[in-house]
Amino acid sequence: MNSYWQKFKTFFLQEKIILGIYILAGFVIALQHYLNEGFNNYKIFRASTAHLLNRQNLHLEYPNEYFDLFLYHPTFALLFAPFTWIPMWAGMCVWNVFSALIIFYAIKSLPISYKQKTFVWWFIFVELMTALHNLQTNPLIAALIVWTFVNLENGKTVSTGFVSSLGFFIKGYGGISAVLLPFYGKNFFKNVFIYILFFGILAILPAFVVGFDQLPRLYQEWMTLLQEDHKVNYGVSVIGLICTLITTLIPIIYIQLFGLICLGIFITFCFFFVKNQSLTLRISVTSYIMMWVILFNHAAESNTHIISVVGVAFWYLISPKNNLTKGLLIFVFILTILSPTDLFPKYIRNTYVIPYNLKALPVLLVWLHLQYIVFTQKYQPLHEQNH
Repeated sequence: MNSYWQKFKTFFLQEKIILGIYILAGFVIALQHYLNEGFNNYKIFRASTAHLLNRQNLHLEYPNEYFDLFLYHPTFALLFAPFTWIPMWAGMCVWNVFSALIIFYAIKSLPISYKQKTFVWWFIFVELMTALHNLQTNPLIAALIVWTFVNLENGKTVSTGFVSSLGFFIKGYGGISAVLLPFYGKNFFKNVFIYILFFGILAILPAFVVGFDQLPRLYQEWMTLLQEDHKVNYGVSVIGLICTLITTLIPIIYIQLFGLICLGIFITFCFFFVKNQSLTLRISVTSYIMMWVILFNHAAESNTHIISVVGVAFWYLISPKNNLTKGLLIFVFILTILSPTDLFPKYIRNTYVIPYNLKALPVLLVWLHLQYIVFTQKYQPLHEQNH
């Protein structure tokens, strides 16, 4: 029995096998949704490009084309154009496989051991499938944050500036990766300059389609939508937990301001008070922002948590391996990762998990534990390994 288990384990720990499974998952899930006509998000992305080219308001309802609203940055509507040049089914498959591949290779590029990479690949896999079922941009945002960290570690200034700013111009909160820039003081000013340069280029990119005179209108329409969305959503987040489990009397903005204060304290402590600015500390900061950006996001959805789950995986890499951290990891896997799937009891999911936004609870506990081990400097050193 042990011999068979060892062969099974060895087989599924091979990089080429994991890569093949990621590609297959992206392709099969896209094809499934195409055949079942369940691809509203992809319709939104595809239609947004046409709306931009026709100089229409990107952020209105278009019930004859899709339901819901386009919440993304105007630049994303232009960047999505290549997917509109191929048939719907092919575009969906390419989009989903691309989403799976970019996060796979982001993890592959991490300066950690191969064993640690296989842990991250497999730990996030079910959550990645949840995200792929929605055909949204969340795997891409997660990958861009990881790529920012990787590029900073490798001193790649131009790549850092591009991927970090690109996150914002897909969906605003994707810009959180810029928080990492101060931790690379040697190239800080160069990194900031290149970041600002790419930020400016991506900001005006739609103007080359609609005209520079129409660019302010695009941004005004986008901001109006975001303000309206902020008033009606709690999200699968700390905000959702508080508003469904405790009280709705606390304005959302106060909860988010508290989150900003926590972020400021954490970054300040890491930057000024931790003497050993190691790889472990920097991956801790990456883990923190990936969980934080979802936990305090009023628009966080179940599929958005691919970002926070990658953060959880990073947390486990640098955490002491004891009963508490193992228990928290299992709690995340059961309640956060498995709860949207058919492996989780449907009654519990529909009665408790969804109404009370409980999917965010395990991530919140991990986020709190991460602060504890960083503030007390009880994290486990992560030795840099490139293979």
